[in-house]
Amino acid sequence: MRIALVFVLLSASWPAVAAGTASESSLLYCEVAGAAFGAKKDFVGSLASRLVDRAGLSSADPQCGPIWREGYRVGLKSSQGIVDSQADMDVIMRLNAFEKKVLDGVIKTIGV
Repeated sequence: MRIALVFVLLSASWPAVAAGTASESSLLYCEVAGAAFGAKKDFVGSLASRLVDRAGLSSADPQCGPIWREGYRVGLKSSQGIVDSQADMDVIMRLNAFEKKVLDGVIKTIGV
């Protein structure tokens, strides 16, 4: 139940995803989901993946798939301590920002 509430809060905060459009915001979730799964952050990856689904996209989608795979590659490398470029660092920073938002939402929801 609490996870569902966190999802609702995140969806409402990023209206493009809540509306189901394939905007830059919803494509960002493709990258974040891939990066999270690559970095073995399954909880965060599952939430981002659910937002991708809600936007009507998937990792097999022609728009989302390449972004998801690149995010996965970067997440996997970062989990091994390898960040080769500023572009990779930017992906990790977007993943970290999303993860912080998720965790802050969980903390607020459980009242801690």
